[in-house]
Amino acid sequence: MKRFEEENEQNMGRTERGSCDKTEQLQEIVKGHMLQALFYYITGNPFCSNRNCCLFEDRSQEDIIHAQLKVESDLCPFHHQMIEDLLVKTSFQAF
Repeated sequence: MKRFEEENEQNMGRTERGSCDKTEQLQEIVKGHMLQALFYYITGNPFCSNRNCCLFEDRSQEDIIHAQLKVESDLCPFHHQMIEDLLVKTSFQAF
């Protein structure tokens, strides 16, 4: 059990977004899942097949860590463009 906890600590600490703080990591995970809920509301499809997109359907702890913490950007180019188009269509400004 101790070995699993040590490996988990090592995996959780390897983020490319900067912080090793668990609270910030949990915030990133929650942010990704909130985006999934938003995309479900907007499109009816909350998931992406791109493992590097935060909308990737993470089914395991490894997938969650990768999709929500290790990738450099939040959304894949397809979903990023979808948000940009939505902002233009609804006259919102991205900040």
